[in-house]
Amino acid sequence: MDRTVKNIAHRGASALMPENTLPAFQLAMELGADEVELDVVRCATGEAVVIHNETVDKTTEGTGAVADKSLAELKELDAGSWFDQRFRGTTIPTLDEVFESLGATLAVNIELKGESLSPDGLELAVIESVRRHGMTDRVIICSFNPARLWRVRSQAPELRTALI
Repeated sequence: MDRTVKNIAHRGASALMPENTLPAFQLAMELGADEVELDVVRCATGEAVVIHNETVDKTTEGTGAVADKSLAELKELDAGSWFDQRFRGTTIPTLDEVFESLGATLAVNIELKGESLSPDGLELAVIESVRRHGMTDRVIICSFNPARLWRVRSQAPELRTALI
């Protein structure tokens, strides 16, 4: 059994930067994290976007469900000033943007959000992004929703999964 202790940055360096944003993930990398944990939700135009809640109310000046907003609408929201005015203009990133920002440096723990047992395309969007960026050996997909994990395992058996 591997007993290595890992430094996993929950939502990035979320104590020092706005959670689940590129600045939070960049700082986690600079501070020596081994892995970042992030949350994904599917927006109305189909992209996997990195945000903890299924609404934009907590971490932006906007209101409403992520699933009801296009990526363009989400990109207009300020996801940083709620944390500190220094981060005004920080946007909600896509999973693709996070992978591009991190490069091949860190492992990524991706939490699939959502309680519905019905498919909404989130799993496929995440799988496609993971494969597109060559991250299959550096991600673990987790969720509180076993149906989401079953869909990941059936569509991408090469990916590691974990029930929270």
